[in-house]
Amino acid sequence: MEEKLLPLLKQADALPFLFVGSGMSKRYLNIPTWFDLVKHIAMKVYQDEFKFESVRRTAAKRFDPNKEYNHYMTTLVDMVSDDLENVWISEERFAENRDKYQDEYLRKGTSPFKIEIADLISKKQDIVESMSEEFEALKSLSEKSISGIITTNYDELMERVFGFEVYESQQELIFHVKYNIGEIYKIHGSVTNPKTIMIDSSDYKEIEEKNKYIAAKLMTIFVEHPIVFMGYSMQDEDIRHILEDIQASLTEKQLKNIAKRMFFVDWNKGVTKAEIGTLVINFSNGRSITVTRIILNDFTELYRVLEKNKAKYPTKILRYMKEDIYKLVLTNDPRDKMLLSLPSEKMTKNEIQNVEFVYGFGVIDLAKRGYSMPTPVEIYRDILLDDAKFNPDTILSRTIPELNRVYGKMPGYKYFKDSNESTRQSILKKHILAEEFDKFKTKSICRRKNSYRSVKEIVANEDSLYRQLQALETLNEDEIVVSDLENYLVKVFEKCPGIFSNADKRYKSTETSSMRRMVRELDFLKYKN
Repeated sequence: MEEKLLPLLKQADALPFLFVGSGMSKRYLNIPTWFDLVKHIAMKVYQDEFKFESVRRTAAKRFDPNKEYNHYMTTLVDMVSDDLENVWISEERFAENRDKYQDEYLRKGTSPFKIEIADLISKKQDIVESMSEEFEALKSLSEKSISGIITTNYDELMERVFGFEVYESQQELIFHVKYNIGEIYKIHGSVTNPKTIMIDSSDYKEIEEKNKYIAAKLMTIFVEHPIVFMGYSMQDEDIRHILEDIQASLTEKQLKNIAKRMFFVDWNKGVTKAEIGTLVINFSNGRSITVTRIILNDFTELYRVLEKNKAKYPTKILRYMKEDIYKLVLTNDPRDKMLLSLPSEKMTKNEIQNVEFVYGFGVIDLAKRGYSMPTPVEIYRDILLDDAKFNPDTILSRTIPELNRVYGKMPGYKYFKDSNESTRQSILKKHILAEEFDKFKTKSICRRKNSYRSVKEIVANEDSLYRQLQALETLNEDEIVVSDLENYLVKVFEKCPGIFSNADKRYKSTETSSMRRMVRELDFLKYKN
């Protein structure tokens, strides 16, 4: 596979995007298919297989499942959803989720069906045991080999693997600035915000109405990046509709160019060795494209080939750089923000192409003086253990402001209390440190259900480090006992000393970012006042 696939990937000027379908969620999390999800909810409603079969047949009479699968499924969802609402709001068997998701239902107007779907999928956290080794190979792609993810899945599998910036709905994709690198586009919604889940007939009507807008947003990605389709059948209506709209806007030459960079992964249990071939995709306007088809059983070899096609810098850092450049151009205020080291004008074109360029934002003084600052890992460690003996004025006036520009708000109140008055006044004036506890909570964290009310309660009820940290992020300021949080974080660090580093592959990127966030909260709560 490598000798055929790797040269095709390297011909492109950019890293690939993965277009991820439900087959991947079923493969690694054992999440049911669309039909099985609906059946699971229906059995909770009817508690009778004959009743469900009667409802299914009624939907099938309206739309042939073999010809109009999406219409058939959304009709089935509508019927089950209506019956669910009648019992969900009153019957005791749904009391737990009524209490757990009352804000979703009462304030956001989310349907009980979407709430039940989100709840079911959210509980699927464990990787299928037989897939654990293959899943580790997938995780190896996250740093420098993948530009981003497009997915119709609702679950958080891709977030766990890649830790990219998430656009969790079509609305966010259409109306927010995107940088086409280090991002996950969840075009059918997310379990973290059940209302965004697109699954019933009104949702799919909206999908049809917005498909051209979505296709326009994805156009640049398809033109500039290789696209690897995984977890889909080529009969999938959602994929075919998106490809239809994209190809309609391209010239024949452009269409042939993107076809060279499209790879369709086809899982076949009977295959012992990966096979590389072609697949013809026909469109309604008479056009067609021939894409690369990869037939395999074990995905490990594919992941290893993708992993060899690396960028020089980690994807997430490239996204931050691109965002900074965008904002620099947008504000038209380059003064004291950028430093460029230019090659000699006498160099040849070939020599210039081999030059290593360095640029930085807000680091001009740092670059000029060659100051060696503590790393983020060293700062986070010192907040917990208080043993680094850093100079507080230097840390606050030099280190923290520079690190903030690359890594976002760093902790620093520990040093604030021991710094001199002029340093403190400068920090307050420039708003170097987070000034409100709510600033630590991202939009996705705010949308999570806060199921616990203390650190101790979380530790007592959640077994895995991932789930403990995810739950801790949802605690409000008045729910955190500082000593409990500090003791917990110190114990985690002593057991997992590499957890602050993105380079340590023993820990998920989400675990690293959550651990860092909780140390920032600890720094705020313990030292700010």
